Amino acid sequence: MFDRRRFGRLRAAAVLALVPVLSVSVFAAAKHANATTPVILTTGFGYDPNQYAFLEPLQPINVFITVSALLLALSQIPFVVNLVWGLVAGRKAEKNPWQANTLEWSAASPPPHGNFGAAIPVVYRGPYEYSSPEVEEDYLPQDRRLGTEATAARSH
Repeated sequence: MFDRRRFGRLRAAAVLALVPVLSVSVFAAAKHANATTPVILTTGFGYDPNQYAFLEPLQPINVFITVSALLLALSQIPFVVNLVWGLVAGRKAEKNPWQANTLEWSAASPPPHGNFGAAIPVVYRGPYEYSSPEVEEDYLPQDRRLGTEATAARSH
């Protein structure tokens, strides 16, 4: 006949004999042994982890968390599809898609060595020239020269 108590004691003795060996070995094995040793020891001394009646009052919370996690995972699908679709079949963005005024939008993409290559742009105005009456657009890039009277901005 199978004696459950004797088998449990033998299993606990075997685990206790292996714990020092596992925790002295490589870091990954030691971390694994240190993480699982309490569970192994408790099962060896008669605790059965399959008997979790004390968790039954928490089951509705567990179901809510599971459903919420699944909904969160499902809500990521449109973003992933949009990303893949844009990478595969999306149109190429123009040079300055945000209509920004700063110099980095006048550089080529990908930028050459030194960001602007051989021709460093000349700065004619500050970076915040939005709604300027001098142009029809709502933005006026720093490196756009207007007429012959425009002078380059001095560095401070």
